[in-house]
Amino acid sequence: MISSASAQVVLFGIRSAIKLGQQARAAYIDNTRNRALTLPLPDFKLRTDVASAVTHFSIKIDRGVDVDSRVREIVAKSLLRTTDTSAPPLTDVDKEEILLAFNDERLLQTEGRKEYKPLKDGSYFDSQSLSSLVTVRQWKRDKESYPSAVQRFAGTFIEIGIDYYTSGPGLEEMNTEEEKALLAFLTGFDDVDFAEAELGDLPGRLMTAVLDTISENPEFISDSSAYQDVIKVTAAGLSEKVTALIKQERSASGPNIVRETQVRKWAEEVFRTVLSTAGETVLSAPDKFLGIGDKGAGALVSNVGETVLELVLDTELGRTGAAFGPAGIEAIAAAALETISEHPNLIAGGNTALSKLVRQIAQDVHGFEDLKTPGLTSRIMQVVLLRSGENLSLFWPDTAHDPKKHLLLTAAKQALTLIAASDGGEWRPRLGADGITEIVETLLDEIIENPGWVISKAGQIDGTLQEMLSSVLTVLEERDDARIAPETLKSILKVSVLAAARRAEFLETFSDGRQRLAVILDYILEAAIGTGSVSRESTVLLRRTVLEGLIDLSLDAIADTGLDDTVISKFKQSLDQQVGKIANGEPFSLEIFVKDLRTAIGSQS
Repeated sequence: MISSASAQVVLFGIRSAIKLGQQARAAYIDNTRNRALTLPLPDFKLRTDVASAVTHFSIKIDRGVDVDSRVREIVAKSLLRTTDTSAPPLTDVDKEEILLAFNDERLLQTEGRKEYKPLKDGSYFDSQSLSSLVTVRQWKRDKESYPSAVQRFAGTFIEIGIDYYTSGPGLEEMNTEEEKALLAFLTGFDDVDFAEAELGDLPGRLMTAVLDTISENPEFISDSSAYQDVIKVTAAGLSEKVTALIKQERSASGPNIVRETQVRKWAEEVFRTVLSTAGETVLSAPDKFLGIGDKGAGALVSNVGETVLELVLDTELGRTGAAFGPAGIEAIAAAALETISEHPNLIAGGNTALSKLVRQIAQDVHGFEDLKTPGLTSRIMQVVLLRSGENLSLFWPDTAHDPKKHLLLTAAKQALTLIAASDGGEWRPRLGADGITEIVETLLDEIIENPGWVISKAGQIDGTLQEMLSSVLTVLEERDDARIAPETLKSILKVSVLAAARRAEFLETFSDGRQRLAVILDYILEAAIGTGSVSRESTVLLRRTVLEGLIDLSLDAIADTGLDDTVISKFKQSLDQQVGKIANGEPFSLEIFVKDLRTAIGSQS
């Protein structure tokens, strides 16, 4: 009598034999289809153009042949252009030099083959070249849409191995963290057709990433079935995404080894990042991941992983994954995961809202990043995404449609237009990526706290925000002084945002059109800078902590009044009196000044 286990093994063997038989038949058909034909062909002359020269020397470099350093430089420059459209093209000098090198090499080859009789055009060929002339493949090897026999059988062997490992004897003994993780990983690949997928070495890379992550963080999987689901679904989802991307690119422009390697490399990087980020999130808030679609946490995390992979490979944005870097990818993934955990409807039922939003943020922000602000894009994306998750219904109520109408993104873009890098040569405060991010973060927090400050009844960002920032920046530009540190400029912008959000009266204007907030800042900076030369006043008031405190506490005191023109006039008088005292050699105390100021303007402490 055959036991149940033996029957399973027999059935498993039958299924395996059928799979191998199907692949053997497919491989035979492919071999017949790809068999070379021998046909008479017309004479041809070797092309002498830049593309041919680059290809020729590129092959030699790949084979380890010694090539002139200048030629190597030109080849590298040309190949970079094929993967990065923003890279500079070859110059006329580059083209001339590589063509000269190519023609020189051909002349040397000709000199070494004098024993052959030349053709009419002066070229030579040997018996091997002659054979190649009349042999034509029905399909070019590097453009075949069919897997090789090795790929078919190797892929099937892997599928059989996964079937056996995930359903065979010994499954109940999978107890260690690494074994649980590996089982989840292999189960995820159970439905992936390796024989047809364009994965290359990606499965091995992903398996290594799983084991590395679990080795460093065993707590992720020890008590969490949700995390096993994350591994399973994310590995399969990214693999399917990579296959689709590679097939799409091959269909559009043919095989590109460099680009395909780049896709697999960044897929591994995204997978590692998502595993690490998701592990922390699933452990810290498991309740967020219950009942999200049919696949729970796995569906959520997999969608985030695929979205981030699309982003880092999006050449239309003029960027690659290298521009974001591992830290940037981790920040984006963490923020996206947090947003989706708060609003799973962004991916439910095939909804692409998350992907649309992430891409729109990148489109709107990446143009403001330059060499002085590396990492700005990923930081702003993180700020907007995190605050979106907390307040999505208010700032992007119609999530199924245009992400350009996301109000926090609109506000962030308006701010970046005025404080970040500019192509037009306009003056900008000397702020790095950290400073710009802090200001945008402060701005969005104030909008969340008080939406009525800048959002109209119609649900749009009105002109208040831009007018306020523009008026403050005008003062900073007019009073620009090398003695004012970038950190102080950042502080001025932050306290200006806080003051404007607190009291709308700060944004009311005088008869000359200047906003009250800008006038107050101008009074303080004028007092601190003076004539621009070294003076007692500037020595005291331009001290960073003093200037920042003077602006912050003065705005705070004025905000506690009726905030009319009379108050601002009294503030100016108090400030002038204090400057006079400093000029006469009297000591300055910020606390005493603010106390006297509040008394003078009738401010409630």
